[in-house]
Amino acid sequence: MKCAQCWKPTTLCLCEQLHPVASRLRVLVLQHPQEARNPRSTARLVSLVLPNTVHRVGLSWRSLAAALGELATPSEWGILYVGQAKEAERLAKDQAVHVLSKKKKLKDLKGVVVLDGNWKQSKTLWWRNPWMQRLHRMILTLPEKKSRFVARQPRKSCICTLEAVSEILKAYQDKPATYGELDRSFDIFVERLQAPRGVPVVACTEPMPLSEVPRESV
Repeated sequence: MKCAQCWKPTTLCLCEQLHPVASRLRVLVLQHPQEARNPRSTARLVSLVLPNTVHRVGLSWRSLAAALGELATPSEWGILYVGQAKEAERLAKDQAVHVLSKKKKLKDLKGVVVLDGNWKQSKTLWWRNPWMQRLHRMILTLPEKKSRFVARQPRKSCICTLEAVSEILKAYQDKPATYGELDRSFDIFVERLQAPRGVPVVACTEPMPLSEVPRESV
């Protein structure tokens, strides 16, 4: 059984411990359908902590506006896409978030698109949605930061979706309470994943069968 709200197995449900907070920067999470079934995925936690986040599950959308569900100007949005390791190596390490555009800075953006999935799944989302190339590409460079997430990463410097969104909000100079709540939720989730079996947890109040986890959009 899984929770109908956070999509986690009932033993990992965090709903009663999450506290929604507002963010100035809009976030659009586009999640690969296979990743939506991954109990270790943090994308759903982002959308629960940040209510103005739009979370979609699927493979392709006609445009940014179609994915967002409202009118949007591509030139005002960035997209976090890792790309090749050589690109990150050429960037200065004195800042965490780089916008690969001479026309826009992070503070000028109204929103950011984050692709959620493993390396292969993220590339699939990127190539199936040509409109993404009209957005301002963003790269994270965190050479000294190693994800505490209990999952295999393609590179040592890679971090999970929730950690990435938190780093972007910090660089955007959003309110500390906003990214602080993301970090707190992540800490609880990691502790829950690492907890020995048999340790009592808060019972899920909205269980549903695994087959009912949404595949298209939320």
